Amino acid sequence: MGWDGSTGQHPDERFMSLVADHLKSPASLGEYIDSRRNPLNPRNAGYPFYVYGLLPQTLTHYTAVMLTPNSALP
Repeated sequence: MGWDGSTGQHPDERFMSLVADHLKSPASLGEYIDSRRNPLNPRNAGYPFYVYGLLPQTLTHYTAVMLTPNSALP
C-alpha cells in the first residue's frame, strides 16, 4: 500500500518505533512508579497523544536491552 515510503511498516508500527527510540530506562523503582517522571512513559518523551499504554513500550525497550547488551541503549 505504500505506507511509510514503502518501508513495510503500518503507520501505527512506525509511530511506536519512533516513540521507542526516545525512551530510557528509569534510574530507580520510585522513578518507574511515578508516571510523571517515568522515562519509559511516552508522554514524558514528547509524545502526549500516545494512546497504547506503557506495557508495549516497556516490553519492547527491555527486549531490545536484553538482545543488544553492548549497545548504547540506556
